[in-house]
Amino acid sequence: MSIIKIKISEIREIKRLRSTTKDSPELFKSLCEDIKSFGIVQPIRAIEHFDNYNNTSYYTVVDGFRRVEACKQLQIPEIMAIIDVQHSPRQIKEGG
Repeated sequence: MSIIKIKISEIREIKRLRSTTKDSPELFKSLCEDIKSFGIVQPIRAIEHFDNYNNTSYYTVVDGFRRVEACKQLQIPEIMAIIDVQHSPRQIKEGG
């Protein structure tokens, strides 16, 4: 497992938002305010994928969907993410 900073633009579309995000705008607003004040306290968890056609990496979120959506809304370009190395194609490609 490693913790790295990834660009929000490298995260593929998030389709799984918890119902609390949709059902409770107050909670989402509170999350945005907390991130503005304190930053991201808990990194998201993501899986790295490699696009062979474009020779680039991208990420899908496993945990932290609301944090990513809040960062998008706040126009924060990067977020800390826990990347599980056993799922990381970069790690496999590098022989690690």
